[in-house]
Amino acid sequence: MYAVYEFLERFLGCSFAAYAGSSLDAGEIVPKTGTIILSDIFYTKPHGDGFEFIDGTKEAIVRYIAAWITGHEPTFIPAPILHYGPTTPLPFETARRDAVSRGIRFIGSMLVDGGRGGAKEGLSHAIDKNGVQAPADCIRADCTGECAGALRLYAAVTGRETHKAFLYRVANDLQKFRHKCGGYCEWDTGCKATRSRESTTECSLLTENGDPVADMLYSSNWLPLGFALAFRATGDVFFKKLWQDSVTFCINTQIISVDKRIDGSRCRAFDMDRWEAYACPHDVGWAASASESGWTDAEILMGMMLPSLWKK
Repeated sequence: MYAVYEFLERFLGCSFAAYAGSSLDAGEIVPKTGTIILSDIFYTKPHGDGFEFIDGTKEAIVRYIAAWITGHEPTFIPAPILHYGPTTPLPFETARRDAVSRGIRFIGSMLVDGGRGGAKEGLSHAIDKNGVQAPADCIRADCTGECAGALRLYAAVTGRETHKAFLYRVANDLQKFRHKCGGYCEWDTGCKATRSRESTTECSLLTENGDPVADMLYSSNWLPLGFALAFRATGDVFFKKLWQDSVTFCINTQIISVDKRIDGSRCRAFDMDRWEAYACPHDVGWAASASESGWTDAEILMGMMLPSLWKK
């Protein structure tokens, strides 16, 4: 199926991009072309098996489809815009350093105002007719924290102080949204997120910025691990204290019950003023009683336990 899409998009100019916003030049596009006359069809797989892209990727299927539609094999195959992994075998350490460097460059392209405004979520699934992939512009607390952790580790490995400065800037900015109980309130800079009054699918927990809500699925659950890694990378007691505070908050919001089905779990979100489970009616799939084993509980537990390994 992907080979069919590749042929139609690359050779005929069609676009079968995913759904996109009305302001984007995307969606299904069928160019106005003349009719395609199918002459005699012949089986080209034995011939196509012998052809490879420069990076070693087989192009047999593309040639087969082209011949099936046009009656002859294409004389030119445009080079793919990407490939997966190194094109030639590399020593492990060389490949690892290159992969880290490429990943850091990608993370850097997601930073807003050099990191002062946080980090964008990434790339969306919407692709316009020119093959340009739209960004996911939402600035999320979890993505910002994770990017900060990766950049700080990169600074520790390479000695580049710019990445260290970004970690401290993000950590200090985060304190603006710290609740008196030790958790962190959800906040969306620019209010671009899918918000609870507008969504018919999974959404953010906000009705307005400043709501005393801790997101235990996408934000607060990552902080113990993030602060632990920051402390390990810097040795700064500033991050040790942030780690202790975030762990204390997670301890105090853990469910303790005689019902063993829920004992030890955590809810999807927490109202830090009312001190009870929280949820939004429009956050489809995530009621107040929902608990995620991996993204919430396991992530928090790893952050709680990781420093114990370093002591050994």
